[in-house]
Amino acid sequence: MTGKPLLLFAALALFAIDARPAETTINICDRTPKVEAAILAAIPAPAPSCEAVPASSLAGIKELDLGLKGLTVLLAGDFDNLTGLEELLLYANGLATLPTGIFDDLPALEALSLRENRLTSLPSGLFDNLPALEVLDLEYNGLTTLPAGLFDNLPALVGLGLEGNPLTALPALPPGIFVRPAEAPINICDRTPAVEAAILAAIPAPAPSCEAVPASSLAGIKELNLGLKGLTALLAGDFDNLTGLEELLLYANGLATLPAGIFNDLPALIVLSLRKNRLTSLPSGLFDNLPALAALDLQYNGLITLPPGLFDNLPALVGLGLEGNPLTALPPGIFDNLPLGCDVHLGPLFSDGPQS
Repeated sequence: MTGKPLLLFAALALFAIDARPAETTINICDRTPKVEAAILAAIPAPAPSCEAVPASSLAGIKELDLGLKGLTVLLAGDFDNLTGLEELLLYANGLATLPTGIFDDLPALEALSLRENRLTSLPSGLFDNLPALEVLDLEYNGLTTLPAGLFDNLPALVGLGLEGNPLTALPALPPGIFVRPAEAPINICDRTPAVEAAILAAIPAPAPSCEAVPASSLAGIKELNLGLKGLTALLAGDFDNLTGLEELLLYANGLATLPAGIFNDLPALIVLSLRKNRLTSLPSGLFDNLPALAALDLQYNGLITLPPGLFDNLPALVGLGLEGNPLTALPPGIFDNLPLGCDVHLGPLFSDGPQS
């Protein structure tokens, strides 16, 4: 008889297990396709179909990287049920607006990046349901103002990035938050069109409009190739703010003159090519603010003479090309202040070789 109670107990236990309700599944097929794909990719294999995703699988996702996905719009429910999500990256897309409530179901979120989009405004209360958020990055958008109280319900926030937005005013901020200052954008629409186009093309996508280019984007450009562009004139401010530029190529154009000061804002420039233009003269002091310049190519122009002291302030110069110019006279001591060992190429009228 003792075996019957045990069998009865086992049967009841099995019944209790079988009687547990099946786990809820959630249909995510109606979410933005790239969001849906990222969610399914974040679930360990075998991934479910979008029609029936276990709620526990959604809640178990910790990170979602949607940066550089070409997103231009999001839906209000795209991030619903991701209650365990800790990091959401939406950087470098083309988002111009965000729907109200899009982040309302993310109670565990600690880091949110919306940098390098095209946001010009944000809905009131957008961050009201993010109690764990520590880092919020809104840098390099087009925000001119922010709703009152936007950051009031972020008790865990320690870092807020606003740099690169044309903000004219800030709402009150809770104490203790470190805020990177907003960076004033720079208008480059008045630069020579080919120069403007080359600058914008050198900035990683999404490229800003010419009216509001972040200063850091200009400073981050390393190379600018304007060779063979049919340039016949340049403006004095064409290369302003390119403080990180290392190589500037202006070869094989039709430049006959250069404005004074055109290279004054290029402290990192290492290589400058002006070969095969139509330059007949150069302004005094043209190269005075190029402390890093190592190679200067002026070959095959129409230079007859050079201003005194033209090369006096080039402490890093190792190569100077002057061949192919009809130089008939040079100021006394024109090369005296070149760095020891600088290689000067003058052509057949003058001797070549390192300066001692």
